[in-house]
Amino acid sequence: MPNLSKTGNATHDANCQSALLIWQNAMASATTQAQATAADVTFYKTVRDSAFNNGLPPVEFVTALRNLGVASAAPLSA
Repeated sequence: MPNLSKTGNATHDANCQSALLIWQNAMASATTQAQATAADVTFYKTVRDSAFNNGLPPVEFVTALRNLGVASAAPLSA
């Protein structure tokens, strides 16, 4: 399960909570490793982009994506 902590940025924290709920639902219905990995990648891309767009460092999310094998893990510029 992804580990998230409150950042003090209400928008980013809310985005992370929403992404976590979506991830939990996706994992509950995943029947293959590919589906579980896709849920992980979607989660980390969502929170990475939220961090970037809310002026927070996305480093931990970029690292998680790279560990999942996502080559272009850096956020797109806003």
